[in-house]
Amino acid sequence: PDFEVDVDVNILETAMTNPDAVAVIIGNRNYRHKDIPAVKYARRDADIVKQYLVKTLGFKDGNILFETDATKARFEALFGIQGDHHGILNDYVKPKKSDVFVYYSGHGAPDLRKMKGYFVPVDCDPAKVSLNGYALDLFYENLSKMEAKSLTVVMDACFSGSTNSGATLVQSASPA
Repeated sequence: PDFEVDVDVNILETAMTNPDAVAVIIGNRNYRHKDIPAVKYARRDADIVKQYLVKTLGFKDGNILFETDATKARFEALFGIQGDHHGILNDYVKPKKSDVFVYYSGHGAPDLRKMKGYFVPVDCDPAKVSLNGYALDLFYENLSKMEAKSLTVVMDACFSGSTNSGATLVQSASPA
C-alpha cells in the first residue's frame, strides 16, 4: 500500500464468535467509464473491514460476500430488484438470528431530476445513473424486508456528483 494508518495494522483479535452473522463488503475501485476516476483505496479499505469482521467481531469468513468492482447485475444479485428482495444476501440471513453488516466503498451519485441517490456500479454511465446505478431507496427497501436480528450499513461514498479531485462525476450535479 501507499501508506498505512494505525487501524490497518495489528487488528485486534478477540474470542468473539457470531456464527449467524452475514456481511456484504463491496470495494469498487476501477470504473469502466472513461469519465469516472478510480477510487484509490476502495479495495484496501474493503479488505481491512473484512479483517475486522472476522478477527474482531467473530464473523465466519464463509458468511462474508466480498466483492471488488461490482457491476449493476451484481448489486441486483446481492440485494434484489424492485419487487423482489430475495437476493443472495437474503438467502444467507437466518431470520431473527443474523446480524447483517453491509460495507460499500466506491462512488455514489445523485439523479437530480428524481432527487435520489445511487450507488455507482463499475459498469455505470454516470449520465444515466437512474437507469444503470443501484438506487439507495431500493437498497434500503430491500434490506428492510429481510428478517435480520440487526442491520448495520457503512458507506464510504459521496453522493454529491463530484469526485475527491473536484471533477464532476455527474454533469448536471452542482459542486454545492
